[in-house]
Amino acid sequence: MPIEARHQETYTATVSEGEVEAVRREQELVEAFDVFLRDAGHVTSRHRYEAGDVRMYSDLFDDTDQVLYEAKGRLTRQAVRMALGQLIDYGRFEDAGVRSAVLLPRRPDDDLFALIEAGGVGVRWRTEMGFESQWL
Repeated sequence: MPIEARHQETYTATVSEGEVEAVRREQELVEAFDVFLRDAGHVTSRHRYEAGDVRMYSDLFDDTDQVLYEAKGRLTRQAVRMALGQLIDYGRFEDAGVRSAVLLPRRPDDDLFALIEAGGVGVRWRTEMGFESQWL
């Protein structure tokens, strides 16, 4: 299936203080990375997973290189931990040989690199020139 289209730049979130307007950073990152990959000749998609009565969707799948990406719009420990958990969950449904990677808005610090490496996945991040990566 095609990647999720971003139809609006912001959304309303309900927090303890009431409603706030939030920016859809993650989807903008996914769209930019999708364009980057397609401009390089890659075919991309999005995968759907069924776990009992739960339906889950990947952020982006690079069909050309067989890489499952989970994007996070913020570079925090909590976001990276969530991405690693999602990649483990989705990876159960993927064929052998599929690699996984976290997609981030900028280069993570050394400690987050170590956390991602401990998770056994790669990492890609946005730069002024496009995207860079580090693989195990």
